[in-house]
Parts: sequence; C-alpha cells; structure tokens
Amino acid sequence: MGLENIIHNLDDAHISEVMRVEAEAWPEELRASEEKFRSRLKIFPEGFFGIYVGSVLAGTLTSMRTNKQPTEDLKWAEVTGDGYIKNHEPNGRWLYVASLGISGRHAGQGLGKQLLAGGAFRLAKTSGCAGVFLQARPCDYDKYCKTNGELPIERYLKLRKADGSHIDKELRFYERAGFEIVKPVENGEEDKASRNYTVTMQYLVK
Repeated sequence: MGLENIIHNLDDAHISEVMRVEAEAWPEELRASEEKFRSRLKIFPEGFFGIYVGSVLAGTLTSMRTNKQPTEDLKWAEVTGDGYIKNHEPNGRWLYVASLGISGRHAGQGLGKQLLAGGAFRLAKTSGCAGVFLQARPCDYDKYCKTNGELPIERYLKLRKADGSHIDKELRFYERAGFEIVKPVENGEEDKASRNYTVTMQYLVK
C-alpha cells in the first residue's frame, strides 16, 4: 500500500482517535491535552496528519510553520507556544514538527518514518519550505553517563555504533528518517533521561 493510501490530514471528527493514540504512545506526564490538539487542528490543519493501519489510526504528526532557524537556541515550548501553535507563521520558511506519536501496538513497523516522509517532508516540499526541523530527546544520555562515565553532550552526540548509526535510540530513529543533528539545547525540556537536553535536528528539502 502506498503512502498516499494510508496517510491523511485529520480533522475534529478524528479527535477521539487522536487522543487514544496519544495515550497509547506516551506516558501520562508527556501527553498533550485535547485542547492543544484542537488548537493545532484549528490553526494549521494542513500540517496535522494521521497514519492508518487498515481502518485503525496508528499514529499522528502535528506541525507548524515558523521563521525561527534551527541554528538558534530553541526550546519546544518557545517555538510551539507551549503546544498550542498560536505563533504559527503561515509563510514561515521552515516546517516545525510539534509532535509525533505512534501507538505502542504499532511500534516497530516504520510508521513514524512513513509519517515524516509522506506527511511533513512532502508538505515542506510542496509549500516551498527550506526544510523540516524538530527537537529530539537524547533519551539514553543519562543512562550512558551513569554506565560509562560522565561525557559532555557535544561528545555524546558524536558517538556511533559499529554500523555507523547513533547509539541513542531516538536520535538514531530521526537520523534514519532523514534528519541530521544541528545542535544540543540545554534545558530544552524537563526530562531526567535526557538530562533536560533537547537536540535540534533538521531535514533539508531536496
């Protein structure tokens, strides 16, 4: 089945499915509220995507446009207006991914990569954007330091496995999807596993 057959823009009629996916994708403390999802739908429906497995919604991606640059020291809450995307810039040069969630029941099926390629990347290209960027969580950073000794985040971002892929599972996922690391951001998001760092990653439209 092609991407065009399983990825669709969503609307208010899908909000209960969206909230189910959010609950299945994230622990309670990391979930976005229904109010925030409704705000994203109202402000930028073109950037709100869902991916289906058969007739079941299995993942969602929300985005916004911005003139902020990936090279800036940006925090997710700052770019997205705390998740409501009320600072969306209709003619923004960049597409920013506000959220990406895949139901745990469908993890490991490549749906996140498909959502990025068939949703965000495609939209960025057809809209004339320079590219797509986001804030990733280096979710294995704290565990690595406790196991192997303290290491500055800049050096951690350079660590690779024998096959050349990143040792951090979230950074590895985004790199395999087509993103590249731009820079770490200190106190980007409160998260013990990543020691409150986020990592700005970008995909340039080809």
